Amino acid sequence: MRSLVVTTMIAGIILACQQEAAPRRPAESAKSGAQPQPETDKAHEAASIAAYWEKSRSYPEPSPEEGKLKETNPTGEPGISEDQRKDEEETRKAPEATGKLPEPDEGFRTCIDGNQLLTGSTEEFRDSDHADYARSEAHHMARDITLAEGKDARLEARFSYGQFRRDLDREKIEILADICEEELKSLGFATTDTDGIINISPDMEAFPSPGLYKIHYRVAGNNHVTESLLRILKPDEKVAVFDIDGTLTTGDTELFKGLIPDYSPEERKDAAKTTRMMASLGYHIVYLTGRPFDLTPVTRSWLEEQGMAPGTLRVTDSYQEVLPTEDSVGDYKNDYLLELQNSGLLIPIAFGNAVTDIYAYQEAEIEQIYILGDNGGQGGSIALGKDFTNFEYPDSPLASN
Repeated sequence: MRSLVVTTMIAGIILACQQEAAPRRPAESAKSGAQPQPETDKAHEAASIAAYWEKSRSYPEPSPEEGKLKETNPTGEPGISEDQRKDEEETRKAPEATGKLPEPDEGFRTCIDGNQLLTGSTEEFRDSDHADYARSEAHHMARDITLAEGKDARLEARFSYGQFRRDLDREKIEILADICEEELKSLGFATTDTDGIINISPDMEAFPSPGLYKIHYRVAGNNHVTESLLRILKPDEKVAVFDIDGTLTTGDTELFKGLIPDYSPEERKDAAKTTRMMASLGYHIVYLTGRPFDLTPVTRSWLEEQGMAPGTLRVTDSYQEVLPTEDSVGDYKNDYLLELQNSGLLIPIAFGNAVTDIYAYQEAEIEQIYILGDNGGQGGSIALGKDFTNFEYPDSPLASN
C-alpha cells in the first residue's frame, strides 16, 4: 500500500543526503553557454487540465515587466522604449513578447477539452472488498507523456482509495483517448497489478499525430476516472527542461513543506515568467522532478496556480529514485532525458539547482545547463544566482526551422 506517510518518513534521509551529495566526476561534457488535493471527481479534473492547457494556445497580454512592446522613437522610426534600451544594455533580457505562443503546424491537433460523456457499463469488482473501500475518496493519478511521432508510448496510471491510499489491485481499467471526434476512442482494457498500476502500449495509429491528446482511465467497477496528457511532437523539436524543487521553488525542502495542509511552496523570482517566455519562444516545456508519483496532483496544481507555462510533468517511478544521489535521482533524471532524446526530440537547455541535476544534464550532453543557488557554476554549468532575473533568453528554435 502506497501512502504519503512514506514520503515524510524518507524526508530526513533525503535531507541528510543533500548535505553530502557531490558530483561523481569533474564536468567535461557540459558547455557554457496542505495534503495533496486528491483527484476525486472527473469533472473537476477535466476542467483543471483543460484550463491549464488552454493557456498553451493563447496567453494574456504580458505585463510591462514581462517585455515591453516596440514603440516609435522621436525620429518617427520603429524603435524601443528607453526602459527597454536600458535593460538590453545591462543584460540581454527577454525578447519582444507577443502574449501568444507560436502557432502550431496545421497538422497539430489539440484534443483536450471535448465534452464527450465518459461512461461505460459497470462491472462487478473482482474483489467484493474493493466495492466497499472504492466508496471512499479516490486518489487516482496518471503519467503525462511527451515523445516524437513515430515512437511508441507507454501509458501508466495508478489507482487507490481512502486516507491510506489502499491500492485497487487486479481490477479492470478501460483506457480511452480524446482524438477530437464526437466520441472518445477506446484503446482497450488493462488489469491493475498488485500495486494498483496499469501499463499499456496503445496502437499509435489511433492518434492523428502530431498533437496533444487527453487520455482517460476508467475504473470498470464504478466509472471513476483519472486523466493524463499525451503530447506527440515532430522529430527534432526542442524541449526546455525545468527541475521544480530548489529551481522553480526557493529550496529543496519545499517538497516536504508541501505536505503541510494549505501550504504553497514559494516560487523563485521570475521563475514562472521564464517558463512562459521559453514557451513563447517555441520550446516545449517539460517539468522533470524528483518528487514521488503520489505528489502528481499537488504538483500539477502548484504549477498552474503559480502561472507556470503549460508543460508535461514527469515524476519518479519509485521511492528509491527520490534520494538526492547520482545513482538515485540523478540516474532517474538522466534516463528520462535519454528517453526523450531517443524518441527524436532535442534538449538544448535545462534548468536545475542540485549537483544531481548537473550530473543528469551532463550525462545527457545538454549544451546549456543553468543552475540556481550555491551550486551554480559547478561542472561548467552557468550560474544564475538566487533567481531568474539575470537569465539571458536564447534565440527561438523556430528561427532555425
